[in-house]
Amino acid sequence: MSEKMMYGCSLKGFRSQLEDSLISLGNKYDDMVVVDAETGTATNILGFRDAYPDRYVTCGIAEQAAISFAFGLARSGLRPVVPLFSCFMTRRAYDQVYLQVGYPNANVKLIGCYSGMTTPNTGATHQSIVDVAVMRAIPGMTVIETADPFEFGQAMEAIMEYDGPVFLRMIRGDIKKYDIQCVPEGHKFRIGKSSVLREGKDISLIAGGLMVPRALEAAEMLAREGVSAEVVNCSAIKPFDTETITASAKKTGGL
Repeated sequence: MSEKMMYGCSLKGFRSQLEDSLISLGNKYDDMVVVDAETGTATNILGFRDAYPDRYVTCGIAEQAAISFAFGLARSGLRPVVPLFSCFMTRRAYDQVYLQVGYPNANVKLIGCYSGMTTPNTGATHQSIVDVAVMRAIPGMTVIETADPFEFGQAMEAIMEYDGPVFLRMIRGDIKKYDIQCVPEGHKFRIGKSSVLREGKDISLIAGGLMVPRALEAAEMLAREGVSAEVVNCSAIKPFDTETITASAKKTGGL
């Protein structure tokens, strides 16, 4: 992945992977269109615009319009991808997401950028702490959050093959301590399937996204205290992977 700076922050992590994935997938799918709402610089997707200018559309600072436009593209047989700030996608444009993406089962891929409390220089208005909850409530919506940029790249490939609405959550990706690959090299992401990243027998730590490397860190701390912790990367938020979670709970007896 490329490493460049934006607003004083590194683009080594998720945002770099987002750009790389969009460009690569744009070459694979000539019916793929990226829809923006004037956040392309911050989300780092302008590389796609430069590579495929006829398949990049900005709707201005109007997230509702961007979602509605993506719905029209999907109904025309195209594959729209909408990378927007998670807070605005799930607050300002929630009605459009519910009625024009989830309810009609439209083949729209929503990339929720800047999720969680990971945006120190944009303030509370740009922090998204309810996006998982509200997106899970939408009928037909698949909800995914990956552990690291490597798995995020795999998830991008998987959702483009999948026919139906998807919300793929990502953080801004400039938290250096946790800007690491924590899934193994042989890892293979699958929609609807979570994964055990560390085997254990005393307790199970279930985590998603940014919290996965922190759970692995906690497992190391517990190991020094003689506690064997299993770490499950809960990337499958909806549909929820009950099989993997239940198996881990039965194995360790505690979550």
